[in-house]
Amino acid sequence: MKPEEIILSKNQLVDTLQWKAVLGFTLLTLVLPFIFHLLPAINGTPAGAMFLPIFYAPFVALLFYRIHVGLIAGISAPIINHLITGNPAWEIVRVLSIELCIFVIIAAILLKLTPKNFFAAPLAYVITKLVSMFILPILNLVPGDISGTMFFTNSVSNGFVGIILLGVVNFFALKMKNRFQAS
Repeated sequence: MKPEEIILSKNQLVDTLQWKAVLGFTLLTLVLPFIFHLLPAINGTPAGAMFLPIFYAPFVALLFYRIHVGLIAGISAPIINHLITGNPAWEIVRVLSIELCIFVIIAAILLKLTPKNFFAAPLAYVITKLVSMFILPILNLVPGDISGTMFFTNSVSNGFVGIILLGVVNFFALKMKNRFQAS
């Protein structure tokens, strides 16, 4: 291979890194939770914990772009949100960033195994929470003074509606992707 074939042009680099998509989906991952957090808590549970809006955009990014778009959006959005608004609390930022990274990777694996998997997002969320149940206590990152098992149980029970919404997002995003590929 010739040296000039190895070096990417500026346009090829921009296309390869998909910076516009990274910026767009990071912004969307920032904005959606902010909107949901404007809603009042329901029975003491914040709307974000119930509807799981921070997971939607990284999943859609994964479907339409390379995996790094969803990973960057998922990892950076909680951090940026914390720096701008002070929310979520720093211990939650770390947990969310780790979980969003795990979520995108698991969803990518599920979609690789079965590309038309209409349950990849909700299943990836539940698997992510199972993985977190073991990883977060080891890293001493479980929020509050609860066990990893209790954290899993709380997350899944509080986020039940969000898990269903992830399924809806999954379904319609796959339908859109299939429509774009068909045309």
